[in-house]
Amino acid sequence: MVWAETMTVNRPSRNVLEKLGMTLEESIPMPDDMMAVEGSEHGGVRYEITKE
Repeated sequence: MVWAETMTVNRPSRNVLEKLGMTLEESIPMPDDMMAVEGSEHGGVRYEITKE
């Protein structure tokens, strides 16, 4: 299994992950050291893909 995490608002990165065949698995909280980044209040997302 391969996983990736990105900010919810980072649509370009999410598009790449989806084009790679990864699926959205869950919403995740942002780490405290990322809270100053614009958009962090929306949290993050985790994508995964598993070898078939």
